[in-house]
Amino acid sequence: MYNGLSEDQQRSNGKLTKQKGDWCELMAQAHYCKLGWWIYPKMSGPIDLIILNKETGQVRFIDPKAKGERKNTKTSGTKISRVVTHPIKDKVKIEIVYVDDDGNVEEAYGKGIEEWHKEFKIARSENGQFTGKVLKRKY
Repeated sequence: MYNGLSEDQQRSNGKLTKQKGDWCELMAQAHYCKLGWWIYPKMSGPIDLIILNKETGQVRFIDPKAKGERKNTKTSGTKISRVVTHPIKDKVKIEIVYVDDDGNVEEAYGKGIEEWHKEFKIARSENGQFTGKVLKRKY
């Protein structure tokens, strides 16, 4: 089951993992293409997209993921964060971007958790856990 749906319901909604992953990759390609990047899609391996900025020559390695939230847990409603697990991550910086159900692309913060907490003030729930809502950006 995925999001409370049976496998048949998932198929009819087009939400099977492979289909959703392929869709996320296409949405990320369209997003970066609109921003003026050249797109090199995955042929094989852990990097789903290589993008090249037409003006600056900057190269980025992108791994699009479906944006999800925890459900039916103590931390319900909080964003599920993903990490790169392939050993190549020690040699190349692979950036994870999140694609929501509407096709919007959200880039993960790449400076590390400590720097992130210095830069942002985030709301907390009654039990003290972060809600993900940005209250204030310090810069």
